[in-house]
Amino acid sequence: MKPLYALTSSNKNIPWTDRHEQIRQKVISVLTDAPVLMIFDPNYPIELHTDASSEGYGAILMHRVEGKSRVVEYYSKRTSPAESRYHSYELETLAVVNAVKHFRHYLHGREFLVVTDCNSLKASSSKVHLNDRVYRWWAYLQTFTFDIRYREGKRMAHVDFFSRNPVDLDRSTFSKIVEKEINLTEISDDWLLAEQRRDPQISEIVDKLQNEGLAEDVANMYELRSGTLHRKIQRKGRTLCLPIVPRGFRWSVINHASSGRVQAELHPIPKTSIPWHTVHVDITGKLSGKNDSKEYVIVLVDAFTKFVYLHHTLPAG
Repeated sequence: MKPLYALTSSNKNIPWTDRHEQIRQKVISVLTDAPVLMIFDPNYPIELHTDASSEGYGAILMHRVEGKSRVVEYYSKRTSPAESRYHSYELETLAVVNAVKHFRHYLHGREFLVVTDCNSLKASSSKVHLNDRVYRWWAYLQTFTFDIRYREGKRMAHVDFFSRNPVDLDRSTFSKIVEKEINLTEISDDWLLAEQRRDPQISEIVDKLQNEGLAEDVANMYELRSGTLHRKIQRKGRTLCLPIVPRGFRWSVINHASSGRVQAELHPIPKTSIPWHTVHVDITGKLSGKNDSKEYVIVLVDAFTKFVYLHHTLPAG
């Protein structure tokens, strides 16, 4: 819809092109052709399908009738210049909030299901630390009763049309949609992304990095990869990008991470039956207690008798 919305700007000529006409006809077709809209019926399960992009966001209010999805109403809105700069996770949340506001006369006091292609959305509902904007959104959503279900993006084309409006998009056949639930804890990248957006300091860096609000030397220290903030470090002549783990979760990561090298199993030394068969040797130093001490002692211990022999070495030259 963005090309059509652009024509409404003031002090501009209206260059109506074949592309504009194609978009107009596509919208008319989607809104009027099958699947035909049905009248809202609270006796059927309610679903709200949402999607968002930097250009806009959309939603479809649907019923599940005999295992098939039936459309009740469509909703879409263009993003403002400020909203278009939001992080994708925030855009998806914004789509849900505004869709719920639009359909609140249907949804208030009833249970419904939100279907989205954003993995981090469900995880954010249980967060404690959110930036002020997202916190206000979730405070509003708490007045409704709903669950969130993830569905991969390629199976959300029916809503994607309203947020991106791809001209060559075929109309989705809702009866062939199959729902799929996933365990969000199994997706480590999205877990980290959700936790980063939950951290106020990291969120601030991400927002400023996206909006070019950081000094150049500071911005060069960071990099965004699939929405996740990474820190650049130099190591042996190479530039490495390491994901930034929020402070509140660092001990959790450390406790579950590998301790480093794989430790070999300990093998006990067989006991001997005669003296001086096996001798343990080690060296110790800094006898004076000073860090710059160069005095060392060689220690020998007989494994059988535990006899200790010490040999004082000359200071290292």
